[in-house]
Amino acid sequence: MPLTRRELILTLLGTPALLTAGCSTAPRLPPAGELLGQSLEIGHRLRDGFRWPQPSA
Repeated sequence: MPLTRRELILTLLGTPALLTAGCSTAPRLPPAGELLGQSLEIGHRLRDGFRWPQPSA
């Protein structure tokens, strides 16, 4: 599939824009704030996969 002159020019002009679009020298800092309501028990249940107790028949 050969490139037309128009496609080649668009490719050559678009490549630098694509390469610089996601590049940034500024560090990305986490959002300001703090975690509220920290609970080790709930956190460990979420991490380990909480399963509801089986109802007794």
